[in-house]
Amino acid sequence: MDIPQQGESGELHYIAQVEEHLERHLLERTTLLNIREHRPRLAVQLIQDADALARLSALASRFRTAANSAQPISLLPPELFDLIVSYVAESEPPFPPMGKVFDHDWDEPGPMDPTDAGRARPATLGWLHLTHVCKIWRDRIINHSALWAQSIGLLPDAIPEFLRRAGSVRALDLTVRGTPLNKWHTPSLTSLVPNRLRSIAWTLSSGTDRARGFEPMQKMLTGRDFPALETLHLSCLPDYISSQRPSEPLHATALKRIDMTGLFFAFTAPNLVHFRVEDPPELLFTVPTMLDIFASCPLLETFGIHTSYDMRDVDLISQRREPIVLRNLETLAIHAPLSGQKFVEILYNIHLPPHVSLNLHPVSEPIHTPEDFALVTSVISSYRVGRPVGLQIEDDVLTFAWDEPDVTGFTGGATIITGLHADVLLERLSTIENKEHLRDVMLLGISNRSAYQARAIAWLPLFNSLPQITKLNLIGPPPDSVGGGPYMWARAENASLDASEFSGVFDALTPDQDNPDVPLPNLDTLSVGPHVDRTMLSSSAIASGLSRRAAHASISRPKLERISFFGYHYDAEDVRTQCMESLTGLADNLDWLE
Repeated sequence: MDIPQQGESGELHYIAQVEEHLERHLLERTTLLNIREHRPRLAVQLIQDADALARLSALASRFRTAANSAQPISLLPPELFDLIVSYVAESEPPFPPMGKVFDHDWDEPGPMDPTDAGRARPATLGWLHLTHVCKIWRDRIINHSALWAQSIGLLPDAIPEFLRRAGSVRALDLTVRGTPLNKWHTPSLTSLVPNRLRSIAWTLSSGTDRARGFEPMQKMLTGRDFPALETLHLSCLPDYISSQRPSEPLHATALKRIDMTGLFFAFTAPNLVHFRVEDPPELLFTVPTMLDIFASCPLLETFGIHTSYDMRDVDLISQRREPIVLRNLETLAIHAPLSGQKFVEILYNIHLPPHVSLNLHPVSEPIHTPEDFALVTSVISSYRVGRPVGLQIEDDVLTFAWDEPDVTGFTGGATIITGLHADVLLERLSTIENKEHLRDVMLLGISNRSAYQARAIAWLPLFNSLPQITKLNLIGPPPDSVGGGPYMWARAENASLDASEFSGVFDALTPDQDNPDVPLPNLDTLSVGPHVDRTMLSSSAIASGLSRRAAHASISRPKLERISFFGYHYDAEDVRTQCMESLTGLADNLDWLE
């Protein structure tokens, strides 16, 4: 069949004739309207003509639809169309068109900063705008049940319509955030069928949300069964739900991940893999609560608690007879105002696998007393089979490694935030009761901040208590942790190209008249970095410190086996060359790793 060309088609010529006829017809009728007696009859005829033309307009719309269906955007393969829709849905979810809200990263559920209250997030329909592209896209998206199912709650007023378009088979993802809820939303939320919910992400972002949103949240979650629920994320600003009371636990046999901030709901989840709670209401999360979670969730891989409240009833843990075995646990982080002794009691009540990464932080309660410092020896002796091979001192943080660290530093192991000043921390380590626990430590890591805070006289006892050390690693602060404060002011005043924040460490490495013994006599490797620059430790300072050590008569090996730089920041290539030249003769090998 041949396609008619423009100007050759009889149909197109006929349409032009009809258009010309209608123009003359309208002109005649308009002229006759000037005659009074013809006006009533002509008005009726003109209305009839307009209705007929409206039907032609609908027909013209069908012509346009047929034309649009031939455009490239309407002919996308289904696979490519699904990719576009999925990308837009993930990058721009709908945002409720009502109420003032705090501005933050809306794609990441979490509490919002009250200091941002003056900035409002504009309302948007998000990916729903794709339905305006063309009729084919609109029909496809309306029939895309999975898309509607994963967006339940983003527009609270439209929950019933989203549910209708999601169908009756798809699992549902509920997301509520950034909108004041009202009494009209409560029935829609509480009527959701629990056995279809796959994930719940609920953020209360303001005082209004707290008043309106917590009640439906509590009604939905308290004492109900969620057989398909896999992810639960609940969040509000700390202290917003200070009046929360204990409730019946929710039951979710398929639940894998729980994140709660500012509140806490009891739960039964035998297949839970990840658990994190931050700033739960006072009295709702205690040490017995934590141990009950350990006992009821044997598949746990990560567990984290961060609270400034007293976790009461700590003495109840002594009632447990057998340690709780956590075979799959990979990360355990406890930041809570507990004494070192209480941390020891907790560790005695659980049995950790050898590969776990441990992070303990006695918030607001430094482990001052020798009894509290027993936490360190308890972790070393009972946390893993064997003794640690690495020790890192970073400000008030001790990190023990049971596996050989790589060039980037310590990974895994056990981290204890002591809250002690560097001088006190070094004294406690030097006088630790059972030095057998540290007998296998071959690597010692020291941060610039710890080195700056402690004098040589504080480092010397530690070096003398660890004569087996073969590798010394001098590190700087991670880029995201460099801040202000007295330390940074002092550094700015004293910084020079020849200054060294590690001068106390190098002084302690050099024997003198008062200390004729060689500190760290087996030292053969010095590693500098990562995150160290010339203002922290210049090459001339390294050369000066090692030269003084090598020149002492009691040193049997004046040269180190290796000096390594990893991620050492320098301004120009000639600085690097100068650095390498200044260290020539002090080590058999010089390595420079970017």
